[in-house]
Amino acid sequence: MVIRHGKVAVQWFKKPYSAVEPHAMYSVSKSITAIAIGFAVCEGLISLDDKVADYFPEAVPAKSDDNLKKVTLKHLISLTAGRNISPLENKVKNDWIDIFMKSKSDSAPGEKFSYVNECFHIALAMLRKVTGISTVEFLTARLFEPLGIPVPFWECDHSGVEVGGWGIFLSATDFAKIALCLLNDGVYDNKQIIPSEWVAQTSVNRKVPKSDNEEDLGYGYGVWVREGKNPIIRFDGLFGQVAEIYKNYDAVTVVIGGDINAAHSSVMSSYFPESFVDEQPDSEPSDTFKEAFLDSEYAPLFSEYRSELESRISNRRIAFRKKHLLTLMNFQVSVLPAAATFMSKDKAGNITDVEFVFKPDTLIFSWREEDEKNSIECGLDGQWRKSKMRLMDAPFTAFASAAWKNSNTLMLSIRPQECVCARNLTFTFSGNKVKMKPESDPPVDSILNGVHGLLKTYIKSERVIRSILEWGKKNIEPIHSGKFIKQR
Repeated sequence: MVIRHGKVAVQWFKKPYSAVEPHAMYSVSKSITAIAIGFAVCEGLISLDDKVADYFPEAVPAKSDDNLKKVTLKHLISLTAGRNISPLENKVKNDWIDIFMKSKSDSAPGEKFSYVNECFHIALAMLRKVTGISTVEFLTARLFEPLGIPVPFWECDHSGVEVGGWGIFLSATDFAKIALCLLNDGVYDNKQIIPSEWVAQTSVNRKVPKSDNEEDLGYGYGVWVREGKNPIIRFDGLFGQVAEIYKNYDAVTVVIGGDINAAHSSVMSSYFPESFVDEQPDSEPSDTFKEAFLDSEYAPLFSEYRSELESRISNRRIAFRKKHLLTLMNFQVSVLPAAATFMSKDKAGNITDVEFVFKPDTLIFSWREEDEKNSIECGLDGQWRKSKMRLMDAPFTAFASAAWKNSNTLMLSIRPQECVCARNLTFTFSGNKVKMKPESDPPVDSILNGVHGLLKTYIKSERVIRSILEWGKKNIEPIHSGKFIKQR
């Protein structure tokens, strides 16, 4: 989506995705966290100089280092807190505030920029202390309602505090509205939404050490910034959730998707802001341009073949054995790809109690993951079917299709609209036994390669990182064995 002078110049979303459906925003959540803190600071509810240790004295370890006691709210939202926390920390079993408090010191607060997701969670835990309500509640009257944004889902920790560093779902349109606020000094539709003084503060480069190259990106409060002749403010989330704000051109570009290898970054840097031109009121898009937009869809599965097995397996339950090592490591296989589940406190996974109900043009796919049960409709006629489902205690919209590959192999394609990846499941039937092969789209190899940079932030050894990634590529999506069981 490209917005210029307050108007949508062009937008393109590959079906079944759209501009108005929510999407997992990953680290764009940091930007929304910083805005929430901005409201609280400007209203006098909290101070950037407030110390984390003063808010959670009961969580400060008896043998804590002096640096921990110096960490302030300002250090948290500028990513200069000086803590080192592994992305592999167990978010399922451990208290998230304890994870931060027990972390090791990486440097003195304010001395070094370090990309630690948990900093933004602690910021929202502090906000919860002073407001007594959730961040979503706090922002509803201040940000979401004034911008006409439906109250979004935001993943929380075990005590109900929003994650902060990731976990919010926003549509591209809603994302663009927030970016336009920052473009216009906090104003939207002629109304001051975000305090102008906070917008000015949030876009100051506080990254330390700073680069002498004015083209390099620095970091403000929850956003990346580039100073110089062509200043940019950048919201940036993993796998391609990006908004760039070009003040000199009165423009905003927005990208959402499953851009595993961050190809959008090179496109943006290659074509923007140079692609902005003076207004040409009589111009028309080219035919080639129009055709590219019209002919854009993730193709659903389709085969005219229908197996005779349908009548034999319909309405029968299939139980699959757990992969105990993956469960122990909190990487159990879900209908949601690992890119959606790896940092959650509520792990979906261990697909079992699978049932199929075949109809003339569709099949109903039902299954259970831990204590969550879902049923979705899959098109057998070459059309997507849209269903709601809930996994990790989060809402998802599944577009699904199915087709027989041969007489004993059934394929399902499930594309949760909020996710960066789709899930393909292949079921192979042999008498009373069933094999299930899970795959991601984009493939798990690409997903893991995409998080290489994230791991490098915390793990200094390239050899260790390669070992982790190679293990993941071989083990995260194993074939599952199951069998038909008697109905209870």
